[in-house]
Amino acid sequence: MSRIVSWFFVGFVTFCCATWRTDATGKFGNCIIYFNGETPPVLENGERTCVPSGSIRLCRETPCPELPCYPEQLRSSSVDKCPSCADTCVHGGNVYYTGQQFQNIDGVNSCSCLGANRAMCSKLPTNELLLCR
Repeated sequence: MSRIVSWFFVGFVTFCCATWRTDATGKFGNCIIYFNGETPPVLENGERTCVPSGSIRLCRETPCPELPCYPEQLRSSSVDKCPSCADTCVHGGNVYYTGQQFQNIDGVNSCSCLGANRAMCSKLPTNELLLCR
């Protein structure tokens, strides 16, 4: 049943957005809709998690949280990723400590914080409906 709902969603969003939208101004739940091949803008203070869904990508953007370390102890991050402390991971707007387990923002996979903003996560197929809830 969830596969039917998922395909219906993909078809509806693809039809509606391809017909009425010319850029990524569409939203579905907590996600922003981007067309494949479109480059999302750089996030200055946040992170972005995307899943493909037919001819679009659904992306959930979360702000960077306040961190429990002094500014001079912050570890820099790559584009569209939040900075972290040496013993933390930042994911989905939350701070996790080394060794702590948490649910991935995609709502399907589980992760374990390795520190230095690295996490090891399971690689189960994701579901756009759970990501955008």
